[in-house]
Amino acid sequence: MKIFLFVLFVIASAIFRVIQPKIKGYLGEKSVATILSFLPSDRYKIINDILIKSNGRTIQIDHLVISIYGIFVIETKNYKG
Repeated sequence: MKIFLFVLFVIASAIFRVIQPKIKGYLGEKSVATILSFLPSDRYKIINDILIKSNGRTIQIDHLVISIYGIFVIETKNYKG
């Protein structure tokens, strides 16, 4: 039983290490999207998580802000350090 729990713990730890960056990235993108949502909607158009397919390749843009002041592309990173 102890060996089974140890193996289960090792597998769970390995899976967590693989998915942790994706979870952190998702939370970072949602945080920025929430902050951008407070911009006045009559002056800014916010588009989040855009997928562009070109020449068989896919490009992902985290946030696109369109306003009379310009077009802003925001790439979110959720790092420490």
